[in-house]
Amino acid sequence: MIIDFHAHIRMDTVLTPKYWKGWLSLASVASGASEERIRERIKDIPYLGAEDLIRDMDEAGIDKSVLLGVDFCLCKELDDYKGTWEECHEPIREAIQKHSDRLIGFVGIDPRRENAAALLENAVKDWGMKGLKIHPSAGFYPNDPVCYSLYAKASELGIPIVIHTGGEPYPFKVKWCHPVYIVRSTTLMDS
Repeated sequence: MIIDFHAHIRMDTVLTPKYWKGWLSLASVASGASEERIRERIKDIPYLGAEDLIRDMDEAGIDKSVLLGVDFCLCKELDDYKGTWEECHEPIREAIQKHSDRLIGFVGIDPRRENAAALLENAVKDWGMKGLKIHPSAGFYPNDPVCYSLYAKASELGIPIVIHTGGEPYPFKVKWCHPVYIVRSTTLMDS
C-alpha cells in the first residue's frame, strides 16, 4: 500500500495573498524560474478539491493520502488572513466523510488557542480526524509549555502528531521550525 502522508486540498481558505507572494519568491529562487512562470503553473493549486486529489492519486498509484489541516488564524505575520478555524477544516471534514476509504484527516490546531485540547478531542471524536498537525511557523516553538496540553490530549486519544519543521516562505519565520525544538519538547514532557 502506498500512502502520501502530506497532502492538502482547498488551500484557498487558508493561504493568503501575502503567503503566496512569499511562496512564489522562495520557489523562484529555489528553481531559477521566474515568479510569473511559477504563478501560471500553480494558479489552480489552491482551489483543487478532494476529487482532483483522488484523480491524481489514481494516476500516480497512490492508495491513500493524509490531508493535513493547518491553523494560521492566530499567526500575526498573516495579518491578511480572514478565515476561521472551522472554515479551514471544512473541506477536509467533507472529504474524509465522502472518501473515507482513500483520505485520512489530520486536524491543525494552534496550541495557543484557549480551548485547543477540547477542539482536538471534538475533531477526533466528532469529525473522524486521525491525527494532529502542529505548525510552529504560526508563531510558537514546539517545546513551549503551551503545547503540552495538546500533546497530552493526542497521547490520551492515541493519535499521531505531525510537527512541521524546515523552511518557510515569507512572512513566516523559520526560527520556530527547527527540529531541535521537537527533541527538547519530548525531553521536557518526559521530566
